[in-house]
Amino acid sequence: MVFPVFYILAGFGILILAAEVLLRGSVSLAGRLNIPAALVAVTIVAFGTSAPELVTSILAALQGAPDVSAGNVVGSNLFNLLAVIGASCLLMPTRASRETMRFEWPFLILSSGVFYFLGKDLLFDQMEGIGLIALFILFIVLIVKIHKGSEEPEEFAPLASLSLEVIYIIGGIIALAGGAHLALIGAIDFGRLMGMSERIIGLTIVSIGTGLPELATSALAAYKGRDDISIGNVIGSNIMNTLAVMGSAAAITPIAISNNVMSFDTIWLLLATFLFWGVLFLTKGWVSRMFGFLLIVAYATYIGMLF
Repeated sequence: MVFPVFYILAGFGILILAAEVLLRGSVSLAGRLNIPAALVAVTIVAFGTSAPELVTSILAALQGAPDVSAGNVVGSNLFNLLAVIGASCLLMPTRASRETMRFEWPFLILSSGVFYFLGKDLLFDQMEGIGLIALFILFIVLIVKIHKGSEEPEEFAPLASLSLEVIYIIGGIIALAGGAHLALIGAIDFGRLMGMSERIIGLTIVSIGTGLPELATSALAAYKGRDDISIGNVIGSNIMNTLAVMGSAAAITPIAISNNVMSFDTIWLLLATFLFWGVLFLTKGWVSRMFGFLLIVAYATYIGMLF
């Protein structure tokens, strides 16, 4: 029991430092390129923080553990949407950008709907996986065009050079993956010691473990008043998980999904995504501390129902 706890604590420490490095590099790069930081958040930062989900889901699929692969995607998206944004807004009330409200969130709802429709037969075959990847490429093309036309370029953040910004971003992504891997090893060992099933481990320990980069990055961004990065990172990561991560795993080998994942966990995800979007419209994009607290309560309720 000592070693799993040590891995978890060490992983958390690395995650915090890595999030700071990635955040500084991303904001500085946005300033140098004279583009909104939200565009960097929903593309580069989201890709970096979703790297653990991508690797974990592909490995789980290759090793014949489809419930871990699919559960990781669904569980990570729920963790991002409820726990990550909830914790970030407890630190500092956050506001979603206009582009997030008008395009990114509706695209996330569309992606979640496509995921549910394709998974109703409890199987993602290779053609469906390729289709998900194609939809993700379309999202990237559209989001770059939309954010490029926005009127909110980032104020230049002083890092010495472009090469240093690239080093910060790549180094932050690698450190995030390393910290998440350490914490994940400890958490999985802990779960097995506690006698948890494969589905429960995938939906809780694995999804939370691979979601730690999003938590560290979004919470730090919210604390520093970077709403654009805090929420943009989560939306971009969820779209990437749904389309690119699941699509890549299914394109490599067909993914069979248990009925529980589709009939319970995915329904939770669809409801949370749609209702959250509706609340943001009512509050004009603001996520208060009280709403952040309610999001965490909702996630705790979901975890309690799993057990």
